[in-house]
Amino acid sequence: MRVPPLTEAEKNRWYSKFFYERYEPAPEALAEIGDNGPMGLENAVSVADRLTVVRDGYFNRERGWQVMPDGTTFVAGFIFMKDVTPDMFQWWFSWMPVDGLRGRLWDPEEHLNLVGDPESIKRMCNSDLSVKERIYGNLLYAVEDNGTGYESDRYSWKKLNFRNPVDFGFTQEQLDAIEAKGGRVITAMSGPKDGDYASTFIHYARPAEGGCEVRSRFFVGYKMDHGQLIKTMADDMPQKALEQIGTGLTMHCLKEYTNLGHILPELYAKEGHKVDTIEEYNTLYARDFSDFT
Repeated sequence: MRVPPLTEAEKNRWYSKFFYERYEPAPEALAEIGDNGPMGLENAVSVADRLTVVRDGYFNRERGWQVMPDGTTFVAGFIFMKDVTPDMFQWWFSWMPVDGLRGRLWDPEEHLNLVGDPESIKRMCNSDLSVKERIYGNLLYAVEDNGTGYESDRYSWKKLNFRNPVDFGFTQEQLDAIEAKGGRVITAMSGPKDGDYASTFIHYARPAEGGCEVRSRFFVGYKMDHGQLIKTMADDMPQKALEQIGTGLTMHCLKEYTNLGHILPELYAKEGHKVDTIEEYNTLYARDFSDFT
């Protein structure tokens, strides 16, 4: 599919310049992924151990994928972001969805469209809320090629639901301790627009010398429901499809977070002190949400 061009109004936004920039992943990241074959069960993390995402130090493998014994797929990502703080990383998810163009900057070649539901837009445009409060509960719809679907549905609308990490099994005490050390946790689920949630994922950003490190974990085939894990992957999903999920999402994660690491310092410097207002949204960014539901 051809990447849709920007509208004239989008071209006039100062940050549209990032739409035309491309960045190569770090050599060490590509070296660890290698030929993008399975990472081995000994290096994979089960969904039951999902909270180890915030473990100090490093795992033997920080990047890659593995089809799990229960017929789901695990994907791991890890990125160093120069001159980025965990606060900046968290802020991105409170600011980005207000304007569909911002979501496209994240990965101009594979993110084709983005829209937030009306209640989510109101939340993100509420300056009385903290950054975290402007994220929790948000429902977004996106068209992106993350390599995890069959060719026929690769560019269809998908939904993303951002949640409080407590819903994913963290205790508030754990989160307070993580934040006291400068870390930030983002948790969400995704799935087809008209179907059940099919993937649970966690991003953990922690301070590092010269920037921050972002560790990502995707458990494709599970959703969270009121703190309870529920398997949503069909038991008869073909092995080839499970492998395609792994290979596609491994590379997509590396690409989009490489891009984000490059554009986030300037975006945050110019926009991080502001919260979009509903008036600005209605004037500059509004989409007809009924077109996507």
